[in-house]
Amino acid sequence: MDPWESVVGFATIWTAHIGRRYGIFRAMGELNRPVSGAELAGATKLNPEAVRLWCNAAVKLGIIGRRGGRYYLPRRVRSMLLDERNPAYVGGMHSYLALRSLDFHLLDGFFRSEGKTRHRARHLTEAFGEATRWDHLTFFERVVPRVKGLERMLDGAAMALDLGCGTGGWALELCRRYPNVAAVGVDLDRRAIAEARRRAKEAGLSGRVRFVVAPGESLDLEVEFDLVYLGEVLCVASDRLGVLRAAHRALKPEGLAVVAEGLSDSTGNLSHDQLLTFLALDYALQGGSMLSVRELSSLLARAGFRKNEFVHTGGGLWFAVARKARSSAPRTSPD
Repeated sequence: MDPWESVVGFATIWTAHIGRRYGIFRAMGELNRPVSGAELAGATKLNPEAVRLWCNAAVKLGIIGRRGGRYYLPRRVRSMLLDERNPAYVGGMHSYLALRSLDFHLLDGFFRSEGKTRHRARHLTEAFGEATRWDHLTFFERVVPRVKGLERMLDGAAMALDLGCGTGGWALELCRRYPNVAAVGVDLDRRAIAEARRRAKEAGLSGRVRFVVAPGESLDLEVEFDLVYLGEVLCVASDRLGVLRAAHRALKPEGLAVVAEGLSDSTGNLSHDQLLTFLALDYALQGGSMLSVRELSSLLARAGFRKNEFVHTGGGLWFAVARKARSSAPRTSPD
């Protein structure tokens, strides 16, 4: 590995994140033509000098193009960093990695002691929200059409539970897409729940989606759900089996649980494998660890689920779709 390439890689991550965070990519996309730095600064209401310096860096790093003193978004960059509905979109991971790096001072405690860090990762909630946008799109565009009966369920008056909802992205997108669905989102993070409630109100969805602060493994909402979604929750859960058993209890007979996780099984793509190996360290900093397909399949069976189906959607992201039998109970094997 060329050591300078590794440094440039870090600079690329941060330059892409800045372009997303301050709306520079969005402004370039909306203007949809080569623009000057001054025009970009005016459109974004940002400091012109900061925009000029960012543009120079972004050109040198190959993120944007320059022609005759004006800047433009190459088509591949538009797909990767701006178009959140495109399967090639990876902008959320750029922002996730940049935001997580702001909390990496906590690694000092992790490496120097055997205990978990006592300090809160301040940027984790925002980072998680950025990273999971692609997960949500992939679920709706690629998983829903593939799973038998799921589209029909969502077109009806279904009840859905987002277990470990963060700032509510999946539940809100579900209710936007399916007007007959109602949803409940649950998370331990009070700040994330407050943000989810704000977003629901802003979207006019407060009447159909409710957000609750509660631990997933001891959840008891006295409601039976048609669908439970767990988006990258198990990798950092302290009681994985308890969380899955809570999901099982919450479902109606024949209800579905959908588990989205980056799983450690080799996908044959070197870049994906490299990223997942690094994320294993990130998960450990959060007190968790990465699962394999076999481990997740075993956990689902022990929690009482049957007819498990695994869908790999690229980038190391897997969706496990499991069904609650009409009459089933979790296996009693020891934990």
